[in-house]
Amino acid sequence: MKSDNQQGQVNRDNGIDLLRIIAAFLVVAGHVMSTSFSQYYEKLGAGGSITPDITTWILSFFRCVHWAVVAFFMMSGAFVLSSSKTGDFSSFYSKTWKKLGIPTLIFSIIYIIVVPLNNVITGQTDAATAIFYELFLTLQGMPARHMWYMFVLIGMYLFAPFLVLGREKMGNRAFAKFAVAAYIIGCLGCYVQRPAYYWSISTIANELGIFMMGFVIHDRIGNRKNNKLSACFFLLGLVLHVLLTVFYVHSNLIGDISGIGSVFAELEPFNPLVNVSGGLFFAGIRLLDIKKTFSGFAELSYYIYLVHPLVIMPLLLLTGIWGLPSAVFGRPVSLAVALVLTLVTFILSWLVSHLIVTFKGRKKA
Repeated sequence: MKSDNQQGQVNRDNGIDLLRIIAAFLVVAGHVMSTSFSQYYEKLGAGGSITPDITTWILSFFRCVHWAVVAFFMMSGAFVLSSSKTGDFSSFYSKTWKKLGIPTLIFSIIYIIVVPLNNVITGQTDAATAIFYELFLTLQGMPARHMWYMFVLIGMYLFAPFLVLGREKMGNRAFAKFAVAAYIIGCLGCYVQRPAYYWSISTIANELGIFMMGFVIHDRIGNRKNNKLSACFFLLGLVLHVLLTVFYVHSNLIGDISGIGSVFAELEPFNPLVNVSGGLFFAGIRLLDIKKTFSGFAELSYYIYLVHPLVIMPLLLLTGIWGLPSAVFGRPVSLAVALVLTLVTFILSWLVSHLIVTFKGRKKA
């Protein structure tokens, strides 16, 4: 069982703070790149074919960074399951409601209004269809799509006190075996029964193994630092990510892959190429001996995740008005626009998040 002092070390771990920033940036990049793929899918829908060029591969590489979401789950698992205070049901659930429940409710309402409005303004659909479709996605636990993460995370937090009590009873070694079993069964369960409602017990239970593995990896590494071993983990994670990119392009854009290849081409947390690479990057960053602190910036990653679609939508509207290409085949400028758009989105999301945190701080004072 972790002491309160050890729990504090999770908060102050420079590697975890750095990973929060990297993961937040990659989530933004992945969502920006996903908008660039509309032209590819439009061409395929019109009966055309695609021969990937360097632009396609680079866009796809950043499109496939879903391991960043897995890393967020694991960081949360390392933080929450390391603390014996999590076993205090009343206190923990009260804090969870304030930290996760209220922001999820507020931003869900915002996106129910903003997303249909954006779809109508950009001419994607009519008002009635836009509103109905967004309400349908919200019912599934996906307002603005990216909010599915919040619904699953809340479910994981609801399970957390039971997991901590179980860990304290069985010990960390037995809990690690239990976590590995839950991870394997959960991944297989998601393939058998694909997530339909992200707030459902079945979906959360199947994803819970990833959350638990965050604690296991964090606990096994402890205070050890090994830059060479860290580099090995990073390299293995990169290899899996490149393999995912290859499967994704061949399955979705070229269409020359089927069977087991198409299974491993999915950009979902239960895809082993996604969650194992996420675990490798998480372990790698934990092993690095990082002296510089990133806590101030890292604390904003939570709100960066929540607000970044609110930044992406007007920016995409402006790029359309200005006639900037988002994904024109074979043009290096298309890649430049996508990368610049990612940087601008991240910076503006950081500024908005900073304002939110500052406002909350003043309100408490």
